Amino acid sequence: MNCENFLFLIDDFIEEELESQESLEFSEHLAVCKSCAFSYEKCRREQEVFENYFLKAEATPALWKNLQSAMRNEKIVQPSYSSMTIAGKYKKVFSNPFLVFSPKKIAFAGFGILILSTFIFIFTGRENSPVEYAESNNKIQPSYQINEQPERSAATSGINQKENARINQAMIVTEQAAAKRLRIKNLRRPSKQIKALPEGNIEIGSKQTKSKSDLLPGEQKYLETIARLTAEVKSVETNMPPVLSVEYKRNLSTVNQAIAETRSAAQRYPKNPDVANFVLSAYRGKIALLTEVAR
Repeated sequence: MNCENFLFLIDDFIEEELESQESLEFSEHLAVCKSCAFSYEKCRREQEVFENYFLKAEATPALWKNLQSAMRNEKIVQPSYSSMTIAGKYKKVFSNPFLVFSPKKIAFAGFGILILSTFIFIFTGRENSPVEYAESNNKIQPSYQINEQPERSAATSGINQKENARINQAMIVTEQAAAKRLRIKNLRRPSKQIKALPEGNIEIGSKQTKSKSDLLPGEQKYLETIARLTAEVKSVETNMPPVLSVEYKRNLSTVNQAIAETRSAAQRYPKNPDVANFVLSAYRGKIALLTEVAR
């Protein structure tokens, strides 16, 4: 191995990166060549000095004191907002940590919006809820339960299509009248004055005398409840505003008409359970109306 090739391998030999054969040849050449041995020794000492340089260099207390004093006395010049460029202003505004978007912040924001929407839905739902029945206000506590949507039986085929459509139309009118809120704040303008029905028609279902054999199952309970609520309505009807009184009598007339039509159909088809449930549903509509007015 000549000396020129040896000079390129000094660093690799010191770092022990040569192969075993090359390392052996390098050692043999180093033993016989004094100039190469001198270069090798010089490089080795330089590496030792650089390796221990940072270990021996220590900051004195005076140096630390001077550094801290310089840091305290350093003047930081903040650029004014007016002198900043558009890009600088944009970066300053959106560098606020509160404006930095992250999945956690988005999740918290969505959760807050969900809770707020739930509260708004609950409170607005209470304000616009449909008419509550007397049973929910502890005014009526009947011991019976009526199926709101009875299953259709085969006996329905005995009613012709014209009669069945007539009963369904009466029930739709009854449910619409029962669901209407009788509150003055919802009356945007006075209703047209209509002629009220006679007292005998208004109290249909409560004053008409029926024998127990003609009553449907559970009908007696409805009649007793209607009679009691009618007496309560009469006690507050004198203090009722004229517009509200006219609206009440109009709805009551519609409900009484539905009761009369469904009761007539029940007499023609006494063995049809669906018609009987229509009658009881009409009674429930009247109870809801009287309960709303008696509040």
